[in-house]
Amino acid sequence: MKKVYVTKLLLVWVLPILLLLFTWILFGCYYESNDDVAISQVIRGETALAPVADLHLYFHGLASVLATLYRIWPAIPWYGLLLYLLLYVSLVLVYQVLYDVLAGKVSVLSLACCLILIYWFAWQQTALLINFTRLPILLAGTGILYATSQRKHFFSLAVGLAVVMLGWCIRPSAAILGLLVAIPGAWWLAGYRAFLPVISAGAIMAVAAGVLALTYSRSENTRQRIDVGNAYYLDYALYQPQPVTAADSLGVLSVANWAFGDSTVVNEQLYEQSFRFDKDLFPKQRLPRKAMSTYYMVREHCVWFVFCL
Repeated sequence: MKKVYVTKLLLVWVLPILLLLFTWILFGCYYESNDDVAISQVIRGETALAPVADLHLYFHGLASVLATLYRIWPAIPWYGLLLYLLLYVSLVLVYQVLYDVLAGKVSVLSLACCLILIYWFAWQQTALLINFTRLPILLAGTGILYATSQRKHFFSLAVGLAVVMLGWCIRPSAAILGLLVAIPGAWWLAGYRAFLPVISAGAIMAVAAGVLALTYSRSENTRQRIDVGNAYYLDYALYQPQPVTAADSLGVLSVANWAFGDSTVVNEQLYEQSFRFDKDLFPKQRLPRKAMSTYYMVREHCVWFVFCL
């Protein structure tokens, strides 16, 4: 029994730390996008008069904790530490799920190799280039898988749902995506009994979103709609620019160059009249390109996976 406990401790809790340290020592750890740098600077108070405790769109509740920590110990990189701590949590949860499924069916060495490969192909890139968008997907996905696999224990179910909500607090839309992606895995683990954790997570997210919607001011609602428009156009290429006036053309050019400082140029009205989802163009041009890029990415990872085996 003691040997089993030590093996589980090493594989589930210690191995993730070693893998993260290995990535840091060998490759380094960086922010993937300038968004993370900007958010950390705002919360730290470098680009504001004081540490900002409410970002309105992201880090709900967590921004307040980070801002307080920056006020007390400003020299410590709390933003990065929080992201890597939560990345470690997501890795521990998925390792726990895999350990419960595979322990006793494969050798300890084979199980350890499987866990290392899972890290290399699914977590290593995020460990190298931490990102506040990819992390909520991992948190929500692993949280719901853990909650599903441990559904008979209320405390474990609560822990899994809490991790899902941590992902939602960081970036709600990304956490919703993580939940949807994890549903097939949850069904594989528990069948129809996965409904309880999945529906519970979805209900909690819906209630939290409703509370935010009721408490948002008009300016915060406007900022949220502009942020969604930015994501649809810049990140997902769903919108097509269709400027009507010269001012609209300037606004579209500003958005394309990530210049959002002038609200008289980039505003909610700009997105309403100058950006459209082209239902004819998207399936003919955008969707095939996205499908092919996804295919090449999956093929590349699968080839390396087979090679490593």
